[in-house]
Amino acid sequence: MRVLEHAAAIAIVCAAVVGQAGLAAAAVSPLQKCQATKIKAGGKLSACRATERSKRLLGRAFDIAKCEAAFAKSLAKADDAAARRGITCRFLDNGDRTISDLDTGLMWEKKDTEGGLHDQARTYSWTDAMGDWLSQVNGNTFYGPGGSLTHSPGLGGFKDWRVPTMHELATIIDPDVAGCGFGSSCIDPIFGPTAQEHWSSSSSGSYPGSSHFADFHVPFSAGLADRASSMGVRAVRGGP
Repeated sequence: MRVLEHAAAIAIVCAAVVGQAGLAAAAVSPLQKCQATKIKAGGKLSACRATERSKRLLGRAFDIAKCEAAFAKSLAKADDAAARRGITCRFLDNGDRTISDLDTGLMWEKKDTEGGLHDQARTYSWTDAMGDWLSQVNGNTFYGPGGSLTHSPGLGGFKDWRVPTMHELATIIDPDVAGCGFGSSCIDPIFGPTAQEHWSSSSSGSYPGSSHFADFHVPFSAGLADRASSMGVRAVRGGP
């Protein structure tokens, strides 16, 4: 009798576990599935690139292009599935003031209006953006009481943030965003408020004292400005 009771108890527990698993699976949205697919594809891309680069280092035949092709195919498949459900899944808000671009592998700073380091209204000269501001985004290192060396965490826990290239800035300018060019910034709202021109790390060979910038007020506007000019800046990390 006790054996039967024990078996019945196990059956009840198993049924409950299966039921919970079913509920968890049912709770996963098409958006989450698409994002998970792209994250997995990005992991495979990184592993593939590492394998091919190691082959090159060893003097063996290598083909990094095949890695890119496989990744592009996975993205297209995920986007097609998402489109059939009327959604897109390129960007992921990580919940720590950072946004991941699942199509490029870049991670971006998310702006706010809180008046601090990440406030969209704060502007800098190119030199300050590349120097003090970027140092703060990556976390400060200073000497504490007794001469102890103290490190504060960088944005999202990372310390390899940098000022983006002009090409990287161009990847997040979106002319299809509602209101683009008519009072609203031409960038997905997931990036937070974006109200001004942004410095890039790209310099001009013809004008050594100038650097390129992107204007998010219009579908796409790239310009060249003296580095003493005051503009916004958005940090980025990662990439191929």
